Amino acid sequence: MIGCSLKQMNGSSRSHLKATQNWLHHPYSRMNYPPFTIISAREITTMQLPNVILLVVLTMITASQDCMKLYSNQGYKLTNHRYRQSSGLDMMTCFMSCKRETSCQSVNYQMEDSLCEMNNRTRESKPKHFMRAQLWLYFDNPYKTLIGSSMSLPGKSCKDIRNSSPELQLANKEYWIDPGNSMQPFTVYCDMNTDGGGWTLIASTVVNVDNDTIGDMLRTSNYRSISNYSINSLRIDVPAIRELRDTMGFTQLRYHCFKKSVKRTFHVITKKNDYGEKVLKYFTQDGEKQTSSCNSYFRGPGDNSFLASNCNRWGHHGNSSALGKWGFYKHNGTYRIYNEPAYWNGDGSNKYFINFIPGRLCCDEDKNDCNYLSVGDFWKLYVK
Repeated sequence: MIGCSLKQMNGSSRSHLKATQNWLHHPYSRMNYPPFTIISAREITTMQLPNVILLVVLTMITASQDCMKLYSNQGYKLTNHRYRQSSGLDMMTCFMSCKRETSCQSVNYQMEDSLCEMNNRTRESKPKHFMRAQLWLYFDNPYKTLIGSSMSLPGKSCKDIRNSSPELQLANKEYWIDPGNSMQPFTVYCDMNTDGGGWTLIASTVVNVDNDTIGDMLRTSNYRSISNYSINSLRIDVPAIRELRDTMGFTQLRYHCFKKSVKRTFHVITKKNDYGEKVLKYFTQDGEKQTSSCNSYFRGPGDNSFLASNCNRWGHHGNSSALGKWGFYKHNGTYRIYNEPAYWNGDGSNKYFINFIPGRLCCDEDKNDCNYLSVGDFWKLYVK
């Protein structure tokens, strides 16, 4: 149902209208972000554009008979995310068309030529594309469908989905993505809570039976296979991870494992700095040399591992160890990202390895003593 009349406005609302008019006419060029105009049945705002006085009455009555608020910005538009443009539409028709479409997240409306642009993203999710534009009005679709919630509206990554709805508390679960805009979306598991959320799971082993036998590694060269994360032995090869990085644009790795028998958790997240970038290159690009471990990561929630607290002890290169480096010099094949990416091969009992290869699974322990698996043990590799 559209349209609450002016009669529904009480004295307070009329006062608000006058105050809002004065506020809108105040210049905001010095502000970092454009102000909101709140348009609702009870708060009808007059917006003045050049040569046009626009009385906007966009109201939606909810099931409880309350009027839905619509947030707008005058003199701005979202660029680079228009998927449809129509001309000759009044603003109400433009908005209602957006409301009916699953893909429509927001609208740009140009008064002078009655242009209606439907966007598949919002200014919150793409702030760098929110630009000043004279004569344009931008507003979100308050009924918008969550990005990634359906096959018809996939995100580019879990991070894209997280950024598209910053106001919501999203669950850790499967979402739809299409990193390369292939028109063939697939589901992935997203961690939407850890370190701001937006983590895409690319490898996983979860032990469901004591002394379980995971079996040999099942390798694939197709990054879309991360959709099958529940297959404990599945790992995508490094070239596929590199392709995924090229299309998705991830900048961080996150290693997370736990073993009940060891009673420790290894949980490290690469930093978004030069050291962290070199780690990604080492594990995803051929010909890269072992890179520094210290200053390249921070410890994630729950980490109590010996490895993470001794970054200067990592690595091995022929006859020398404790280099403060990621990886092992011989591990340069297509699954090196899983094969002992971090370990401390010290004297005596100071031997701590992680290994994400099925059949060789270790988590902050001597690789010669890591055979027994317990229910609840896990190894998970994420990207963001």
